[in-house]
Amino acid sequence: MGCPAAAEIARRLPEKVTSLVLIGYTPVFILSDPNDTFPGIPPAAAETLWNSVKHSFPQMYKDLVFSWFPEYTPGEPVPEYLQTALDDTALCGGDIAEGVSRIVSPEDFRGRVGEIKTRTLLVTGGRDGATPPEAAKWAFERLGGQKKFIVYEGLGHAPFVGANADRFNEDVDTFLRSST
Repeated sequence: MGCPAAAEIARRLPEKVTSLVLIGYTPVFILSDPNDTFPGIPPAAAETLWNSVKHSFPQMYKDLVFSWFPEYTPGEPVPEYLQTALDDTALCGGDIAEGVSRIVSPEDFRGRVGEIKTRTLLVTGGRDGATPPEAAKWAFERLGGQKKFIVYEGLGHAPFVGANADRFNEDVDTFLRSST
């Protein structure tokens, strides 16, 4: 949920942000209108999700975390980066996860994306189920200023960890060192 905050800072204070890197970005996560066709979560599904997170967190958080990493094959040994994500998420707990999501997720930034003029790298996993690549592409097409879009095919919501970490770091470093 850091992308909306970073994007909004770049929009409001462009003189303070030289370059912006957004990973797994969507300008709206939870839709307010059930007829909205944007790739987001419809309002009724959001309520179901929030209730599951709040009341069934110990039973569901592992499936949620595994959904962020479609490159992982269930039954194989759990890699360290994925175990860390599981452990960190378990510490959060249902009340906190539901509360943070309920506060942050419904904000709709679509009308403001074009106002972001900061040089931006937008990165998404091609199989990101949390923030669909179509949403990131939509935002990329509307961003103002210089921009670059990278899709890591086969990866999910955290394309910066695991076997792809070095490639991701090189791509970000290349972007930050370049002038265009």
